[in-house]
Amino acid sequence: MKRLSEKIKVLILDGVKTTGSFDPKETMVMFEEHLTVSEAEVIEGFMDWVNEDRENRAFGHGNIDARYMQYKNEMSSKSGGKIDGPAYPTQRQDSLTDQMRSVIGEANQIGCYDAADWIKERFFNNKGGANVNSSGS
Repeated sequence: MKRLSEKIKVLILDGVKTTGSFDPKETMVMFEEHLTVSEAEVIEGFMDWVNEDRENRAFGHGNIDARYMQYKNEMSSKSGGKIDGPAYPTQRQDSLTDQMRSVIGEANQIGCYDAADWIKERFFNNKGGANVNSSGS
């Protein structure tokens, strides 16, 4: 994330104001459900960095952008220029297929036969592997 969006800035600032803390464990519970996984990962890192507060890194409306850029620059220099990336490593196709088969098994065990059939139809192609590019309709 190159810059904080206005939405994210408002969420962070409101969370800090409400909790009175820069600790992401206390503050992010106020807004985490409004973030994507990758946004939450970046914001948690930023909030942890601020919370260390060795250099009075506190921020408010006037300097949140400057603090975030300071964080990005520091993390970038420590990591050789890369701090943004996928939140989790890419999974192999067979791992995804196994997980989908497990979900189908669980659905059948609890009596959700329609759900199991829907999963089979929607996510498995003719070759028996999970079709991870499917979109819900």
